[in-house]
Amino acid sequence: MSVKTVLLFRSKTDDASNEDVYEKLLHDHGYHVKTISPIQFRFINIDLLSTKLKSHDYYGLIFTSKRAVEAVQRVLTGT
Repeated sequence: MSVKTVLLFRSKTDDASNEDVYEKLLHDHGYHVKTISPIQFRFINIDLLSTKLKSHDYYGLIFTSKRAVEAVQRVLTGT
C-alpha cells in the first residue's frame, strides 16, 4: 500500500517546540504531511469587523483560528 500525502495550506505553528496536532494525527494514521505556507497574509474588512463588533445583535463570538483572534484584537486595540 502506498503512503498518501496530505497538503495543509496554512502557516506552521509559531512554537517550534510544540508539535502540531493536525500533523501528528495525520502522521499517526499513516499519512505523509506537507505544510504549504502562504506567501503573504493581510487582514481584509477590518472596518466591517469593527462595525459588527459594535452591534448589539450578537451575544457571543466563536473564534475558529488564531488569525480570527488577532483580527478582533486589532480592532479592539486600534492597532
